[in-house]
Amino acid sequence: MRRHGFATAWYHRNFASHKLRLGGSSAFLSRRTCAAAAAAPEGSAQAAAEEVPLPPHNKTVARWLYATSAFVGGIVVVGGITRLTESGLSIVEWKPIRGVVPPITAADWDEEFTKYKQFPEFQQKPDMTLDEFKFIFFWEWFHRVLARSVGVVYGAPLVYFMARGYFKGNPKFLAKLFGCMLLGAGQGAMGWYMVKSGLKKELLDERKKATVSAYRLAAHLSLAFLIFSCVLRLGLSLKVRPVYVPNPVLLHMARLTTGTMFVTAVSGAFVAGLDAGLLYCDTFPLMGEGVFPPAEDVTRLNPPIRNLFENGTAAQLWHRVMAGTTTWFVL
Repeated sequence: MRRHGFATAWYHRNFASHKLRLGGSSAFLSRRTCAAAAAAPEGSAQAAAEEVPLPPHNKTVARWLYATSAFVGGIVVVGGITRLTESGLSIVEWKPIRGVVPPITAADWDEEFTKYKQFPEFQQKPDMTLDEFKFIFFWEWFHRVLARSVGVVYGAPLVYFMARGYFKGNPKFLAKLFGCMLLGAGQGAMGWYMVKSGLKKELLDERKKATVSAYRLAAHLSLAFLIFSCVLRLGLSLKVRPVYVPNPVLLHMARLTTGTMFVTAVSGAFVAGLDAGLLYCDTFPLMGEGVFPPAEDVTRLNPPIRNLFENGTAAQLWHRVMAGTTTWFVL
């Protein structure tokens, strides 16, 4: 009886509390569901969750959130292409509205190219032609337009659902949706803040390659993953019922694996920001003549912690170690 009581209590704590997720009524719990809870075998709370009817609005809102998260994922992919093609510094101004329209006429292209010539990247590549500039301009422009479009993809349905009263009775869920919108606005500002770091004319005086700050690139990517994860989690919370995990170790391992995947991605951003992706690629999986590179190459900066974020060799090593750790956790 005590086990049976535990299963029923667990059911009510984890499922009954969600019956008003999107303005639904208290009649969501069907007789079949309640019967499943009452007839749950000893210690089996999973049987109590056999079927939990959800508000009809949930499917519509969840699909919108799934589509938004997929859209954000696509923006991340295009951002990766923009980085690989070294296109990120081709647009030297931030025009949130007017920047949506690309150069059309020959005069427009000459104007944009002239602006680009005033900054360090072109001065380090003085032989670049107009056609080459058009190629890198396209990828940066496409990335920015997609990023701005997500405001419409996310914002317009949100206003519609609010007008239809889909979120009545659930102000916390609505607050989370607005929180995601604020993160998106912050991401736009972070993107321009990142680009500005590669337009500094001091880079020429310091004889450094014109590229964005690795710190800002990592922050930009981290914020993108955060937005993607938050939106997807909100969508899943409307359709995927909580699952009872009898062994807490499994839950902790799942969270640890997710954390290592995130750190691996962030370490990859530092590898990209430091242009360290091709280091030791000709000896992979070794790093030079051994599994690890020479110690003097890894620890050449002071204080030592700087090496992880400013030393290409150490960043590459950190990234490989994290990738291997993540693979081991998954397996």
